[in-house]
Amino acid sequence: MDITADSQYVLFGSSGCLDGLHCYSAIDIVEINPDGSLNPDSEKIFGGDGTLGKSQRAFYVHLSPDERFLYSTGWTDDGQIQQEITFTFTESPLNITYRSGCTTNLNMPSIYTMAYSLATAGVSGTGGALYIAESEDGGAGDVALLHINPTTGCTKEAPESPFSIADPHAAIESVVVWPPRPF
Repeated sequence: MDITADSQYVLFGSSGCLDGLHCYSAIDIVEINPDGSLNPDSEKIFGGDGTLGKSQRAFYVHLSPDERFLYSTGWTDDGQIQQEITFTFTESPLNITYRSGCTTNLNMPSIYTMAYSLATAGVSGTGGALYIAESEDGGAGDVALLHINPTTGCTKEAPESPFSIADPHAAIESVVVWPPRPF
């Protein structure tokens, strides 16, 4: 999940299944009340029907520091390849749009590796680069590095990525950076 800079909305990655067989990325957005609670009556769901691309599920989401883009992890519709998907985000009017051609297939060490949380390297603009925590079932962790195009928000994985952690039992499911975004 991620929260907008003005603390008005929380964004959740999820999946929507049209017929129980075809599950596609979905992003749920819920208003945050002044007391910090969530307003369930305000929920808006984007995607889940293929309009946010054919990637299955939106596991983790992360807004760019300038809030123009929403980065997400997921996998191909056959479940074989982990991906990073970039969406366009606007808060007023509230909207998420699929960016055709802005999906990066990740260089995974094995088919048992999953992509988890994301964090931008920089604290302004698109974030400059994106880190993704990766973990193999039963251990073995990596961190992927993706460069972000400052105009389109599209990503491209660095040739030497992912970077393996020396401990073969170091499962990595979250990643944070310092300094953090200003929100």
